[in-house]
Amino acid sequence: MVLRLSFSLFLLFCFSCQPELEQPYEIKKLRILGVRANHPQIQVSFTDNVPSFTPDSIKFDILAADPDSACGNVKFSVKYSVCIPQQYNDDSSYSLDCEGKNGIPIEGNTLNPLSFFLELMNRYKDIGQVNLPVDVVMKGDRFRIPIPVMAKVSNGREEMSALKFVEFINTGRDNKNPAISKILIDETDVTAIDYSFSLVANRKYKIKPVVNKASLDKIYYEVDDKYEDEGVQLSFFAQKGEFDKVATSDKAPDVVYTTPVSDREEYTSIYIVARDFRGGIDWITMSCIRILPDKKE
Repeated sequence: MVLRLSFSLFLLFCFSCQPELEQPYEIKKLRILGVRANHPQIQVSFTDNVPSFTPDSIKFDILAADPDSACGNVKFSVKYSVCIPQQYNDDSSYSLDCEGKNGIPIEGNTLNPLSFFLELMNRYKDIGQVNLPVDVVMKGDRFRIPIPVMAKVSNGREEMSALKFVEFINTGRDNKNPAISKILIDETDVTAIDYSFSLVANRKYKIKPVVNKASLDKIYYEVDDKYEDEGVQLSFFAQKGEFDKVATSDKAPDVVYTTPVSDREEYTSIYIVARDFRGGIDWITMSCIRILPDKKE
């Protein structure tokens, strides 16, 4: 009995000394919060075996943040490359190194699909037997090919990378990016004031992102034989403060944000990211939010 009690106290003591784990919403280092393609799906059609693409170019942009970027003082360098099909290793794993022979650099931030496929066919001659490290769907004359695009971001001290999958399809519904139309904080629309506002330290605020319903795609459900709006997940991030949830949905989007305890003026940014389930993404940055000291009389 004494030994068991002592061991329990020892465990309690050890756990209480562990450093607090970083929360998913915290920005304690350089992070990529989202990569967006101006069209998550590109339709491919053939005339006399010559492919054409809609749209004929895909523009990418990225949402990155670090502890010093709350007021936009940090400039990030970004580069993109397309991961081409790669050979599997002996242990059946594969590398997602998108540079050198395994990648096609994207000039600026815009991909030309026709140039990409011509370059891909040219490189196939030297690659040999290849496999895509993604799920390619082939059903009759239909296909869906996810192409991984790697974005690399640097702030001069750290470098981070993230993958964005863009689908090439020859049929099906077009997938748009969802759109966050406005943000309510304690029922006040802060969109109208361009997200310029102040909060008080050590207070709770209800934040409600509103997703534009017209921006949602329709998903076909075979079991029910009907189309329904595609769901959207909302994620929340900030340099300072806490959220009561890591993520919500467009059906129940509210989150409670607690400002940090502070006796001096501070600044943070809040980033809200909306993702659908087929690669569509949108975000809102509420930059340089002023946190006022909680002065109690």
